Parts: sequence; structure tokens; C-alpha cells
Amino acid sequence: MKTITITDEQYEELSKTARDLGTQPDELIAAVVWAVRGNPIGLADSSIRGLVARLTSSLEPIQTTPGVMGGVPCVRATRIPVWLLVSFRRQGLADGELLRAYPQLDASDLLAVWSYYAGHSQQIDSQIEAQAAEDLIG
Repeated sequence: MKTITITDEQYEELSKTARDLGTQPDELIAAVVWAVRGNPIGLADSSIRGLVARLTSSLEPIQTTPGVMGGVPCVRATRIPVWLLVSFRRQGLADGELLRAYPQLDASDLLAVWSYYAGHSQQIDSQIEAQAAEDLIG
């Protein structure tokens, strides 16, 4: 297992965020590591899942983060782009199939994607076209 090292400044920032969320810095770090790596630190799933749920429930369902996935809109706390899910839906995949393919998503995430697409269809359609062109070039 790899060791994660953070600076004093990063720990202070995590401490502030943890206080704002009503938890301890070490619990916050553990929750993030667990969410990313699938519980490598052996903590009780229910307590960590609860903290991860609290951390992610306050996030916007669709997020655009510069420098992450090329800055395209993604489902919160994932690197799953909206354009990808819309593209799969166009190819005939049902919501149930998408949820099985992406178990980190739930039905509310897909509803947020479809809603986001309804309001940003030109942007998402352009991203689908750009990806198709990139796939051709390859």
C-alpha cells in the first residue's frame, strides 16, 4: 500500500474543512482515501460510507472542474462525463444498464444528467461530436 503524504498547509486546510463538516481531519482523510481506493484502510464501511455520503450530498450533482476531465461537466465526485452517459443513452442503453455499468452512480445522478443535458444540449452535443472525431483520429 502506498503512503499518502500531505503538507502542514494541506492538513490545516483539511482540518478547517473537517470542522466545517462537523468531523475530525483524520476521518475526512480516511473517507477520501476509502472512496478513492475502495476501503484500503480497513475502517468500518458504515461509518465511512456515512461520512462520504455527507461530504458528497452537499455537492452540486453536475460539476465542471478546470483541469479535471478536460473541464467537461461530470457527475459529482466522479470522473464520469455527462457527454458519455448521454452518448450511451443515445446508443440505446437504459438507465438500469448504465447503473449496472457505473455502480458508483444512483438513479438521482442519472436524473441530474438528463436534466443537465436538457438545459445544455448544444454544449454536450459538441462534446460528443469532439469525442467521436478524436476516436476516429485515434
